[in-house]
Amino acid sequence: MERPPQHSPRGAGVTRSWWLSPRLRTGDPGTLPRRVTWLELFFDLVFVVVIGQLAHKLSSEISPQGLLHFNFLFVPVWWMWDTGTYYVEYWETDDISMRVIMFSLMLPVVGLALFVHDALGATARGYAISYAAARVVLSFLFIRVGCRDRVSRANAWIYAACFLTVATLIGVSLLVPRNVRITLWVVALAIEFIMPVIVTLSIKELLPHSRETSKLPERFGLFTLIVLGETVVDVFQGLWGVQDITFGIAMTGTLGLAAAFQWWSIYFDFVAQRRVKEGIWWEYAWAYLHLGLVMSIVCVGASLYHVMKSGDSALPHDEKWLLVGAMAFALVAVSAIERTLAPDTRSDHARPPRSLSKWVAAAGILALGLTGASIGAARLLAAVVALLLIPTIGGMRAWEVRRPEV
Repeated sequence: MERPPQHSPRGAGVTRSWWLSPRLRTGDPGTLPRRVTWLELFFDLVFVVVIGQLAHKLSSEISPQGLLHFNFLFVPVWWMWDTGTYYVEYWETDDISMRVIMFSLMLPVVGLALFVHDALGATARGYAISYAAARVVLSFLFIRVGCRDRVSRANAWIYAACFLTVATLIGVSLLVPRNVRITLWVVALAIEFIMPVIVTLSIKELLPHSRETSKLPERFGLFTLIVLGETVVDVFQGLWGVQDITFGIAMTGTLGLAAAFQWWSIYFDFVAQRRVKEGIWWEYAWAYLHLGLVMSIVCVGASLYHVMKSGDSALPHDEKWLLVGAMAFALVAVSAIERTLAPDTRSDHARPPRSLSKWVAAAGILALGLTGASIGAARLLAAVVALLLIPTIGGMRAWEVRRPEV
């Protein structure tokens, strides 16, 4: 039985109930900008565990095959977070059902974290069950939207059908040999990857989206912050077991933290808290480019672990190219994300994004991969940090222009 509606302390005319039907949030005129809730923050933190497991798996198997495995396993995790984030963006309700929904989404993420360390081998069954369970929960959420919200019905049914198809493919993969199982996983992943495009091409009237009240920039920024936190953890783990602090160890650790700090500056000065351009394809580009960015940052963290371990010794070939390649790719991704953002109008002196600094830094960092064994890991990292100063300083200048006057 529902409680009698009562006025919400957040605003006049808002009623509360224990269990509300999902209703499309279109950002009606007069709606204040929405902020991320404590529940969403808690939901994001669950992904710290699975991202940490993926980073550890990559750092223990840095090779072309290991990188391929990492990409293959990271994308489903990202898609789980991304879909949950967009669900809250469009159909959030301020009631108990939201807590039940978020908890239901957390459970399979914990399962993924438990089994992802050998998901393509001994723990494939547990990983597949967690993967399928996550998609069943998502399909239920969109079926509920389709039944309850007439405006969102067409979009919701397509998403529900796609997630049920993915869950079925993953379920069937438990009954077939390993090579067939991987093929089914690839097909399932491809369906998820193109799902938004399928919806866009199938629906005549897409869901309205208010950028003025959207919390997507904040949610994506917080997820990026979680990934950056993993790079700090990797630096710490690389230094674990040190008996005494020497000047070389102190400098290497400082450089590792400096690289993580520079990435914080580059992302949050150039990208965070800025709205995407009008148009659904700009929004898709913005989201997909974030996927490439966060994957690159995780790769940076995995390589920093080996830099801390190597010290003055030269990094092996694969570890070196993972470091410089991930750094360069992340810079290019930030530059591309900037192109999807609307002009910043908070200052009369705002300037359009300038990508030259990032491309110059990316080219210089890639060139460091050609140094062979002539440069130790610590000196290589020092050169990378020096090159990252180019976009970092540009980002601080952009922040100086946009920050409100006191």
